[in-house]
Amino acid sequence: MSRASLYSKHSSTQDVSRVFPAYDTTFPIVYSLFLDPYRGSLVSSFDKCYLGEHHLITGTHYKRHICVRTSLSPPPHLSIMSPTALSNGSSTVNHPLDPLTPEEITAVSFVVRQHIATETSIKAIKFITCYLLPPPKKAVLAFLGIPLTPGGKPENPTEIIRKAEVDFLDVVNGYSYNSILSLKDGVWTVDTLDKLAEGIQPQISVEELIACEEVVRKDERIRKLAKDVGVLPEQIHADGWAIGYDERFPQCRRVQQAFLFARFSEHENLYAHPLDFIPVIDSNSDKVLHIDFPPIYKTSSKGIPKLSVESTEPGPLSYDSISGLGRDRIPPPPRAFNFLPDLMAKTEDFKPREDVKALHVVQPEGVSFKMNGHELVWQKWKMHIGIHFISIFSRE
Repeated sequence: MSRASLYSKHSSTQDVSRVFPAYDTTFPIVYSLFLDPYRGSLVSSFDKCYLGEHHLITGTHYKRHICVRTSLSPPPHLSIMSPTALSNGSSTVNHPLDPLTPEEITAVSFVVRQHIATETSIKAIKFITCYLLPPPKKAVLAFLGIPLTPGGKPENPTEIIRKAEVDFLDVVNGYSYNSILSLKDGVWTVDTLDKLAEGIQPQISVEELIACEEVVRKDERIRKLAKDVGVLPEQIHADGWAIGYDERFPQCRRVQQAFLFARFSEHENLYAHPLDFIPVIDSNSDKVLHIDFPPIYKTSSKGIPKLSVESTEPGPLSYDSISGLGRDRIPPPPRAFNFLPDLMAKTEDFKPREDVKALHVVQPEGVSFKMNGHELVWQKWKMHIGIHFISIFSRE
């Protein structure tokens, strides 16, 4: 189904073409960026999933997706109920600190989308995190039969309600939200949905960091600046970093800076070839907002290093930073500094060490640790392994 025929079926409620000019039409009801909400993961290009009349439309090749939803009824293969309800004495979750399962993430994301579409005026969201909200430590110890004090008796187990915490962005208005959900009688329900104070945002996501490189490569100003110092668009590589706060931009902007490098051959160490400018992008609109040119140090006649400008503070957005820096454009250093042995062997001054002998690490009887789900047992240690995101804002 083409994009035009898809949109012709829907009634539009929000024009976000100003925010997302690459999509030249209006979006109905709600869409979201980040993942396929019914599989809990990203999907391949031009794959489709359904929520009634739901269709998934992919964006660019790095698998950023636009999800357009027109029905709030779950498809036959999706249930918002979870098979992992955890309570005293009855559970398919082995440990109360087990991370959310893919099925739980799927169910939680659907409930959040449904709540947003029916209970709020938010039109477009981007999920950042979806993770387990750990229960109280005292309840966990009672569940495991561990006493609170050495030599004491374990507390009587109490019901542990499994909870999830979700951080997402309103990509139209730039606001951040936090939501907490509970699993009750096998069904996820929204307990709270809080709009965070202006300037508070959840952590940068891996997808946003990956998308940063594609954004800068497509920008004509950056392509021109790179060409001026001998770098082709496909040789541009970016390390995205969250700025956090920059007074030059509104606090609702999802600003990210990109440290740029050139990679002149496949697999080489790109950090050997830094570029002399730093773009700032908006991760919600995928636009380059500004390009900063850092100053340099010059050696004075007395041999003392001196900054080419008075301060390293970035200039205002109206300031043409390159003309006032007191320096010319700087091409990336051409010399390679590689770490892979086969590439190092091609370097003229490379000579492998000859004073070391081979080191072999073998375990013919296997490893000494055991894994039971998320539980790791090794010698006298027993620990529970789980990965949970840490929100950058505090909750009173």
